[in-house]
Amino acid sequence: MSHKEVPFSIEFKSRTAVATIGSSRLGFDELDSFGQRLIDLAEELPNYRLILDMGLVVSISSIVIGKLFRARKLLMDSGGALILVAANPSVLHVFHACQLDHLLNIFSSVEEALSETNDKSTE
Repeated sequence: MSHKEVPFSIEFKSRTAVATIGSSRLGFDELDSFGQRLIDLAEELPNYRLILDMGLVVSISSIVIGKLFRARKLLMDSGGALILVAANPSVLHVFHACQLDHLLNIFSSVEEALSETNDKSTE
């Protein structure tokens, strides 16, 4: 069994961090790398809104959802939030099947996510 590193790039905008995943696949082989990096980010960024840009991801395993839930809890416990960006129909289907779309804000672009989260933070 091989484990593949999942590249992330991070950009900061005030109390928001945009983490862009540089991989087209998030499955079992990528689970450890992705999960650990996501948890590290959640622990390093208390009280931040973490926008996870999955715009390049075209394939995702439902096993990854557990890592998203753990990061969401860590961020929420510290006063932050996890926000997803995904536009690929197969990725959105997995989110819908796991009812993630009922628990997290999911946007189709980083710009939309930034705009919406900035609007809510000023209310």
